[in-house]
Amino acid sequence: MLMDKVKITQQYQRSVRIDTDLGRLDSLDGYICNKSAQNVFNNLCTQIINSEQRAFTLTGPYGSGKSSLAITLLSMLHPNEKIRNKAYTRIDKSIFPLFKNAFPITNGWNILPITGKRANVVQEINNSLDKKTKPNKKKEIKPTGADLIERLKVLSNSPSYDGLIIVIDEMGKFLEYSAQEENDIHFYQDLAEAASRSHGKLIVIGILHQAFRQYSSKLGNEIQNEWAKVQGRYADIPLISSSDETIELLSKAISISEDLKNDVNVNVAQIVADEVRKRRPSISAQLVESLIKCWPLHPTMATILGPASRRHFGQNERSIFGFLCSPEPHAFYDFLKSTKDSEDQTYTPEHYWNFLRTNLEPAILSSPDGHRWAQSVEAVERVEAGSDKLKVSLIKNIAILDFFRNSTGLPASNEVIKSIYQSNISNDLETLLNELKKSSVIVYRKHLESWAVFEGSDFDIDEEIKNELNNIFSLDYELLSKAAGIRPVVAKKTLLPNRLITLDGYISLFIRCIQREAKKFIPYYL
Repeated sequence: MLMDKVKITQQYQRSVRIDTDLGRLDSLDGYICNKSAQNVFNNLCTQIINSEQRAFTLTGPYGSGKSSLAITLLSMLHPNEKIRNKAYTRIDKSIFPLFKNAFPITNGWNILPITGKRANVVQEINNSLDKKTKPNKKKEIKPTGADLIERLKVLSNSPSYDGLIIVIDEMGKFLEYSAQEENDIHFYQDLAEAASRSHGKLIVIGILHQAFRQYSSKLGNEIQNEWAKVQGRYADIPLISSSDETIELLSKAISISEDLKNDVNVNVAQIVADEVRKRRPSISAQLVESLIKCWPLHPTMATILGPASRRHFGQNERSIFGFLCSPEPHAFYDFLKSTKDSEDQTYTPEHYWNFLRTNLEPAILSSPDGHRWAQSVEAVERVEAGSDKLKVSLIKNIAILDFFRNSTGLPASNEVIKSIYQSNISNDLETLLNELKKSSVIVYRKHLESWAVFEGSDFDIDEEIKNELNNIFSLDYELLSKAAGIRPVVAKKTLLPNRLITLDGYISLFIRCIQREAKKFIPYYL
């Protein structure tokens, strides 16, 4: 089976916890500081150098590498020099000058990593401090927010460290608890203000999956406005990996045995890369190489997984790499278990359709994509009623490609569809597509040069426009001038010498202009 020849790199098989993984050298293994991560480092350091801002939020979708980036940042500030040096090897050297200016290091920083939960944030931060400073201390009366901030100020000024940095991963869980219990959230504001007045000795970073204020969306307008004020105390830094960065990470997560490398179809990767580049010229020059290394993920799927994880229904803790190892039906791991290594087969959009339909359909239907998904399901079910397996496969592939087209830049073009089936049905492909079109299941979008799931009535606007144009032999210029209702502007040089231009003159001039332009007119329709 393929699972004996294809492995998912161990590093990507587990989620990262900053409170337990920090301080372990192996937690830094394999970390890739891509362009998006570099931008985060540069943004953070620039604000620290040029302003008094010391409270930040790092916002990005699940699986975008926020926790791994946080561990790398904290390791670069760690009191243990060995850990610091290991972390330095994982980032781009161009970051060093800015980083050392923002974070002068002599003894290392006092680090307080916290993983959020549905609980009181003041109590949890205080508990983490107790474990760090007084591990055998008995629990006392719950501290107030003011008490905790005073305690943090004292620690930040300790001569044993260069400062105190607090990173709250899954900060959204604390915010959800505050919203649910309608707790006073001004502690977050007081904490941010204390950091800004600390002369660089106290830094606070919260890690979120969505904007701060969105956690208060179910509360009243007055409370939402209060949340917005608190959010304003934190400088938000987005972390959203580009599609080619995600593909590069996928290529490093999947490894195959040497005897399978000859099965990889380089031409297919080239076709997909060319189609993406037509619409996204700035895409990485190494895209083809990365797509090849993602085998047995079909190149189309390698481009889809990143954008799919950022959709509303994809915001779950499994992330992209969780999907690769998921035991759920029709997931990638299930595909590896059920596919023989002798079969010339890859994980295609058809497989992903089955995965989404089986495991995530309720979440999709309740998301902003619900209507489009329902239309796709209806189209697939209509084809399934005909019991033609090739047509069912074809409509599923088209449905997924069309569903994610706007975010991937990859259309369901004839070339892309051929790349999925390679030589299996290439001769019959045009016939099958036309049959699906006649059945009003799919439609060809000429302006996009791609197929899409049919969304509306049986009215074929392309065909009707073509028929109407064939019936037009000449233009009625008089009717056109009346319909336009435009009186042309005459230059003063013409107007002044002649003193007067009649209305008939306007119409005559307008018609002559139309006749001249009409001869050059080439109709274009969508």
